[in-house]
Amino acid sequence: MPGRTRDEDRRAASFGRILGASWRVFRARPWTFVAIQIAAAAPFLVLPVVLFLRTTDASKPTSAALPDAWEWIAVLVGCVSMATAQASVAWLARGTSQGTHVRILDAVGIGVRRAPRLVAVGLVVAVVFWLFAVVWTAIVALAANGLGTPGDVTAARAAVVVGAAVAAGIGGVAVSRLWLVVPIVVFERLALRSIGRSWSLTRGHRLSMLLLLLAVLLYLVAAALVPVLGVVLVATVWPAFAGIVPTIAYETIRRATGDTLRDEVAVVFD
Repeated sequence: MPGRTRDEDRRAASFGRILGASWRVFRARPWTFVAIQIAAAAPFLVLPVVLFLRTTDASKPTSAALPDAWEWIAVLVGCVSMATAQASVAWLARGTSQGTHVRILDAVGIGVRRAPRLVAVGLVVAVVFWLFAVVWTAIVALAANGLGTPGDVTAARAAVVVGAAVAAGIGGVAVSRLWLVVPIVVFERLALRSIGRSWSLTRGHRLSMLLLLLAVLLYLVAAALVPVLGVVLVATVWPAFAGIVPTIAYETIRRATGDTLRDEVAVVFD
């Protein structure tokens, strides 16, 4: 924001403020967020059951356990439904944070229109991460083979552990920098350019974004440990909250930096 220092911008978009605001947004309409998540993600929630029944059907040959056309269609439908759910949650979260009443049908409608772009962006990001994993695994394997000896594999194991830790760190930082892709696609109607936009927007807020990502992942682990109810929390409440946090972060960072024009123009045409 004009007249503010960089340190003031960071404090305005701090980890604690964003997480607290996200929780308040969720508490304002918890059942609506969960309902959107269940409705939009229903095909994805059914997908594991379909694949399980498919692979355990004794009447089919072993080769039939491999993905066929129907299963690829099921995977595609699952990806689209999850993208729809995340876009819908983002739209509802922003309206709720601004004190605007957003109807479920309106939020889901936005989600349906934004889903193809989100799937495309997600595919590109997944391919990039896959290539990184392949290259990094090859580098670590070469290092391990070079350090290891027939009688002593300690150095090789250490290389693998260090390589895995470095890869996890790089991956975590990258995901935290790209976490704003969903709200950017939803509100600014960008496609592949949302990747660079997210990377640029999070500049100066890397630590806050990384801590937010870790907090959401810790909530996932904690929810999964709850007997019986954990499955429900992981399938409904956690995805909704994981969609709210980047949306609130996006709004907070934009307000802190004075970046308030891009999506205002885009949303007018929805």
